[in-house]
Amino acid sequence: MNLTMIGVGNLMEIIWPIISRVVGGDDVADRVIGVTADEADIARKEAVFGFPLVLNDNHAALRDNHPDLIMFSPPPTVAPDLIDSVLRPYYEERRTEGGPLPVLYAFPPVPLGQTYLDALGDDVLVVNMIPNNVTSIAGRPVVDEGHYTVTYAAPWPTERVAELQNLFAGQGEYVEVESHQIVPMLGGLCVINSLWYALPIVADRLELDHNDVGEYLRARVRDLTGFAPAQSTPIRGEDLRDHADYLTAMARAWHDGIARYYTETDLAPDTARTFVHRHLDLTLHTAQVEPREVLEDLSVGAATKGGVLERAMRCARADLLPALADDVDWNQITDLVTASAHTVKEHGLTLEDATDTQLGSILNFRWEEILRKARREIVHGEDGDCRGVGPDEEYRHTARCAYRHWFLMNVYLAYLTSWQTVWVDLLEDMWALDFDGSFEKHVGMTVDEFYDSYNAFMREGDPDDPPPPGFFPTEPLSELVDFWAIKSG
Repeated sequence: MNLTMIGVGNLMEIIWPIISRVVGGDDVADRVIGVTADEADIARKEAVFGFPLVLNDNHAALRDNHPDLIMFSPPPTVAPDLIDSVLRPYYEERRTEGGPLPVLYAFPPVPLGQTYLDALGDDVLVVNMIPNNVTSIAGRPVVDEGHYTVTYAAPWPTERVAELQNLFAGQGEYVEVESHQIVPMLGGLCVINSLWYALPIVADRLELDHNDVGEYLRARVRDLTGFAPAQSTPIRGEDLRDHADYLTAMARAWHDGIARYYTETDLAPDTARTFVHRHLDLTLHTAQVEPREVLEDLSVGAATKGGVLERAMRCARADLLPALADDVDWNQITDLVTASAHTVKEHGLTLEDATDTQLGSILNFRWEEILRKARREIVHGEDGDCRGVGPDEEYRHTARCAYRHWFLMNVYLAYLTSWQTVWVDLLEDMWALDFDGSFEKHVGMTVDEFYDSYNAFMREGDPDDPPPPGFFPTEPLSELVDFWAIKSG
């Protein structure tokens, strides 16, 4: 099998040990090639993978390798452009040549599969995949724990599904969901993952070792689910009797809260049960044996700014952890777990609504709706406790406002100055003047003054008013910015 990976980043590095059982071998360097945008890390990645990587040349990686399988794993924000500029012409070439077309595994959760079919043709086999990101725990491979999820845009031949399952054997249970179920699924999974953040803090409050707490919670969840992977780390039965009632109730609250959340979605009961049983066990298995810094990397570190996991961390920090303090009302905790999952789901749906997943340039974003939601957030307090942006937004652990404000602050900056200033002028002087100095030179105000100006702009008029003329660009950035003006030395 010839394989081309487009977007060789952390995810591909995580799953490579699993899929290399099938696509690896002594001749792997002749059959597999990858593309990365990280020039500084190419040598290390080639040593890890054992096959060549090219820098940003997707076309060469496809044409030179003539793949049977393409693993497509760019960030969701750039995926639509690559579908149009890279995959579309390549599939047209292969179709002209004759013979079978490469199967496409798409790892960004959006765009969904129908977008690929619309762009590439209905004869392409495409699947959206959300793999199990935990492939080893404390250096030991994970065997039959967790799950991986697939969504097909159109029915696949049985033998192709079997090939996929063989390739990802060891990733846990195979779960198939409909495209509209992906975001509701993530709502529950991310709140389970918030245990990686909350559990060490609870352990500190109780003056216990976080691994012991993870093990005890895992044992209590097993009492509820009966799910116990045969080849997993055993549970020793740590004696935490002084805190047994508290931790037993905490385990039940997370289990019951997530289980109830899934009954309020349209997931099939067996599918929901898989998510609750397997994902809770895998999360707590990690907490049972991994050091604190690994749990932080898996939660706070892995949370993309503005994404669904970050929203789950915010729910844990703002709602769940305060309620887990003295005089705990466990019914309230269960309710908060359920409510947090719904909050994460609704946030995920705003991400889905905020972008047009059909192909095209950045102009396809539904910018006016993003602006309306951001204004409502500041003026009416919708979507959290954001009442305006400021220095706190510069750090993940202190940010209060939604992801959309970073996008809109850049648009507002270009509205005050120009897109040339945003993309070229500011960057040109950062080395000599640092960021604050370059900002003041080209914008005519300090960064703090800019925050105040942005907040005042967002509060002007009614939140549902249309943007002022010229606020959003109407031409491609290539027509608004002279990128060749950059003096790189």
